[in-house]
Amino acid sequence: KHDRLRPAIYRADHGALDLIGDNQLSSLKVPQGLVVVLCQSATRKGCKVVRPGSYATLGRLLNDKVSYIEIRRVRSTAPGSR
Repeated sequence: KHDRLRPAIYRADHGALDLIGDNQLSSLKVPQGLVVVLCQSATRKGCKVVRPGSYATLGRLLNDKVSYIEIRRVRSTAPGSR
């Protein structure tokens, strides 16, 4: 329901996950042009990089266990892009 997070770092230990809730994330949509790093701990342990796509579940490693979210813009690697 909170589908408009901007590129930034969101850490539960800094109160930045208040909209979603610590250990509450269970699905994710990543638009083209972004990549998301999800971690079990706010100190970046148990991480996974999530590429563009729609994910109904985050799997055993991260489902309802996310305490760190980093959203990054990625450059296009299409031919002719800079």
